[in-house]
Amino acid sequence: MEYEKVLKHCKRALVPQFPQSYIKSVSKGVYHSGNIIRASDGCRLMEVEIEGADFEENIWDIKRNEVVEGKYPEFKNTFLENDSDITFEISEERIKGLKQVLTCIKRLGYKNVVIFNSEGFWYIEPQYTEQNNDKLDNSVTINYRFSVDSEKHKEAIIKHFNVTYLLNAIDFLNEVKEIGTRVRMANKSMTPIQFSNNEFSDFKYKYLVLPTRPF
Repeated sequence: MEYEKVLKHCKRALVPQFPQSYIKSVSKGVYHSGNIIRASDGCRLMEVEIEGADFEENIWDIKRNEVVEGKYPEFKNTFLENDSDITFEISEERIKGLKQVLTCIKRLGYKNVVIFNSEGFWYIEPQYTEQNNDKLDNSVTINYRFSVDSEKHKEAIIKHFNVTYLLNAIDFLNEVKEIGTRVRMANKSMTPIQFSNNEFSDFKYKYLVLPTRPF
C-alpha cells in the first residue's frame, strides 16, 4: 500500500476519544522510524511497514502538517504475540462482506457490535441492549458468519466493539487487498482484537482495536 493511503487510514485512527487537553501532543501524531509508521488514539493502534522506506525518527502531526516534539509512547508490548489464545483467518471475500455488514449496522444506528463463536464458526451482529430497543428498528436482524473457528473452542467467547472503530479497521483491510487476514485475540472479554498480514504477504501490518464494555 502506498504511503499516502497509509496516512489516510492513520488519520482515522487518530480521532481522540477524550478532550484534546487530556491528550499528549505526541499521541496526536504519526510516528515514523526506519520503515515503520505507527498511529493510535488510545482505543486503536496501527503499525505498517513501508517497503523501501527509511524515515528519520519523528512524530508528524498530519492534520497541522508539522513535527511534534517529544517521545512517542512505547506500544511494542501492546500487540498480541504469536501465542495468542485465539487465531484464525478471514478471507478477502469475507472482509468485503464484513465491510458491508458493518456499514449497514452503523446506518441502522447501532453504536456497538458483538463478535462471538458458535458451533464452529465466528459471527458478528449488532449489540442489542435495553437502552437501544426503543430507538432502533428491531425488525431488521443481522447475523453474519465471517470465519471458521478452526480451534473449535468449547467455551463461549464474546467480545464487544465500537462499530466505527471496527469499520475503520475493516476499511483498511479491504484496501490492502490481500488474500487473507490473520486475526488474534485473547480469551478474555476486555482484551483487544488484532488484524495482521498472513505469513505469505509482502505487506506487513498490524491493526489493533480495543473492546468496549458489554453494557
